[in-house]
Amino acid sequence: MSSAANTASIVGQLLDGRYRVGARIASGGMATVYAALDTRLDREVAVKVLDADLARDPGFERRFVHEAKAAARLSHPNVVAVFDQGHENLGPDGSGDTLYLVMELVHGQTLRKLLTSRVRLPAAEALRITADVLAALSAAHEAGLVHRDVKPENVLLDESGRVKVADFGLARALVSSDQSTTRGVVLGTVSYLAPEQVERGRVDERTDIYATGILAYELLTGERPYEGDNPLQVAYQHVHSRVPAPSILVPDLPVAVDRLVVTATARDPADRYQDAGSFAEAVRAVTTDLAHGQREVSRSTRRLRTPTDTADLTAEGDPSGRDASSPGPLIPLFAEDDPAPPAPPRRRRRRWPFVLLGVLVLIPVAAFAGYSYLMTQYTQAPDISGLTISKARALAGEHELTIDSSIRKYSESVAAGHVIKANPATGERVHKHTTISVVVSKGPERFDVPALTGKTVRDAEDLLTAQHLELGKTTGRYDEQAAKGTVLSTDPDAGTALRRGTAVNLVVSKGRKPIDVPRLAGHSAQDAVTALTKLHLTVKQTRQFSGSVPEGNVISQTPDHGTRYRGDTVTLVVSKGPQMVTVPGVRGQGVDSATGTLEGVGLHVRVEHAQLYVGAGLVVAQSPGGDEVVPKGTTVVLTIV
Repeated sequence: MSSAANTASIVGQLLDGRYRVGARIASGGMATVYAALDTRLDREVAVKVLDADLARDPGFERRFVHEAKAAARLSHPNVVAVFDQGHENLGPDGSGDTLYLVMELVHGQTLRKLLTSRVRLPAAEALRITADVLAALSAAHEAGLVHRDVKPENVLLDESGRVKVADFGLARALVSSDQSTTRGVVLGTVSYLAPEQVERGRVDERTDIYATGILAYELLTGERPYEGDNPLQVAYQHVHSRVPAPSILVPDLPVAVDRLVVTATARDPADRYQDAGSFAEAVRAVTTDLAHGQREVSRSTRRLRTPTDTADLTAEGDPSGRDASSPGPLIPLFAEDDPAPPAPPRRRRRRWPFVLLGVLVLIPVAAFAGYSYLMTQYTQAPDISGLTISKARALAGEHELTIDSSIRKYSESVAAGHVIKANPATGERVHKHTTISVVVSKGPERFDVPALTGKTVRDAEDLLTAQHLELGKTTGRYDEQAAKGTVLSTDPDAGTALRRGTAVNLVVSKGRKPIDVPRLAGHSAQDAVTALTKLHLTVKQTRQFSGSVPEGNVISQTPDHGTRYRGDTVTLVVSKGPQMVTVPGVRGQGVDSATGTLEGVGLHVRVEHAQLYVGAGLVVAQSPGGDEVVPKGTTVVLTIV
């Protein structure tokens, strides 16, 4: 399916019965991003819809789901949150395969768009953005995730300027896809690929460090370090060249900034910063120096630098711990073959003994002075672990150090607002005015059980997932008011604070409890009413005469079997016993007349001949006799002559 067709078919669709897709907000070589509404939680989200060719690749889908779940567990203010993923087919013939990712909707712009409008950024702003990207990468690396595709297109800036890094894990899902090279997914980002990625396809945290170094270079200079007529030329330069110092293009950049970029982009991963945290620490240190005006004189007035100086910068900016702000080797402002200014000839004097004596005296004096000066510029990192932030700042201030407390993490053992760990560590020798990066406890991570009563099980599970809790055991229970399939109660109760991943058990309505109606014909009405009342059924009675059912017993019922529910009505027909009639006296009447009279009042007639029967047909006797009261339907015997 073409991109245009896909766009036309997806807008307005309700994915998974939940996400109402709105307008397209971005598109790329492998996916299109739309604004959407999560109709269950009533919040704005972003839906990234991957190309239909990828959606039809079972291998890619498995990797995509795995990476999406891993990314969803990553929670950091500089990371675009992942909420959900899914796969739907919007066409009957399979042409509408849709594989999508539901993410946090960031109102703002990509870093690429910002660079397009401003070309390059001031050093302080570029370093701030780089530090925020590294904060996101540090959190990801601690969770075992390598981004693999750091570039301006994957860095978002919200309306307040906060950095948000997107697409963690997506590049990894694409690695084995047949679409990865043919669609330009890998080739399109070759400008940020580390040498080991190009040569061996090997990636680790240092691969992200390299890409971030390239990103920083582009922010500082407005250009990428390598260009070529095709991606292969660019990849070749990554493998065989050193990334030049940014100051070659922007001469007034401090040497310390050059060292940051050159160290991060060293060809050998072992020569780079070994993790995002150490890179971020170096960035913050340089940022602090810039803020305090501690910067070297521009190369335009103090020194000349050429691309070949990059090797010197790499050595000077060694991530093993040497000061990233110390100056590199200076290049003389005059070439060796430049003519020196003419000077008048002087008579040589034998002054070397005095010079030597002066040197011997000055060396220890200078050494002691230098040592004393250096000692006043360094201090030891104090022990601030376990302290509150205010106390940690006060103690650091006594050592002329500052605190960066931007990193916050949950802790089961350290109280909220207290320091979990610090970098540099306690006792480490550091330059004064260094910023100590601390991890501050947010206290135990807890999530409240949401109010789930009345929700469907599916909605309840979604709400639990949103609270980082899990659906536990589900128990059914009949309920006369709650609809079948809705939640009656939770264990623990709503509002209870639980650890991430704790299971919450649900009691779910099975609907109204069915009642089997017993057969009660022949039973006394009193017993029948008692039995039905105990079953919480409503009883209605009618009465009628019965010559076969004793008075007070049940003749019949409606319904006479089957299932009813609490409060439903069962009607009983109760016997009033037989109906009594008075037997008419018919002696002396003809047999036909007598029979009609008796049957007219509901009696039966049997005729017998007298012993002296003469055929007259007259009634000479009857039994029972006239005026007797008998049950309707009784047989009267007539004797005729």
